[in-house]
Amino acid sequence: MKYRIQQIGFTLIEVMITVAVMGVLLLLGIPSYQDYVVRGEVDRCFKYITPARMVADNLISMNGSTDVVTGEAVLGLSQNGGECEVVDVRVNEGVVAIEGEARNVTLIWSRAAASGFWQCSASVEKFRPDTCTQ
Repeated sequence: MKYRIQQIGFTLIEVMITVAVMGVLLLLGIPSYQDYVVRGEVDRCFKYITPARMVADNLISMNGSTDVVTGEAVLGLSQNGGECEVVDVRVNEGVVAIEGEARNVTLIWSRAAASGFWQCSASVEKFRPDTCTQ
């Protein structure tokens, strides 16, 4: 009676090909995932500083001047920005700027004194939120 021995397992070539494929997938996937995480934190920071625009607009319309817009008045309603590490409000020659920073990306809402329109900008363009108008 002949017994047939069945081989169980993978050959060295099969294991090496599998490891190589996994390496390529990780090489392509990790930077995209890291960008996705940064983009999410910047977007949350943008959503945190956006309501401050309305507060600044209300202060300006009630008083008729940008002189009353201060960081304490605009940001006093919420002190915790989550991923927003720095939130600042500046007024320079009638231009109001509201800043937030997440993951070394600075978001700025700025309002021109003459037009009264708000514009958004980001220090790193690829992380600028889609809802941030130029």
